[in-house]
Amino acid sequence: MQNQQVHINRVAFQSPNPTTGEALYALAEIANHEKLYREIKGDQEDELILRDETPVDVKEDEHFYSQKMFDIL
Repeated sequence: MQNQQVHINRVAFQSPNPTTGEALYALAEIANHEKLYREIKGDQEDELILRDETPVDVKEDEHFYSQKMFDIL
């Protein structure tokens, strides 16, 4: 397992690779009412990272960001 530098909310962190969604949320102390997304280049939608033990492969200098969750009724 090798560490990679990733950016979450514009802050650099060292993350093992592979990691999990739960570990990325914990690494950046993402609040329970927020979701984490991986920035995707081009016209594709950014990828939601689930807060669970699903494996996540990260790349050096990859960027993630969090946003508050909203329920639409």
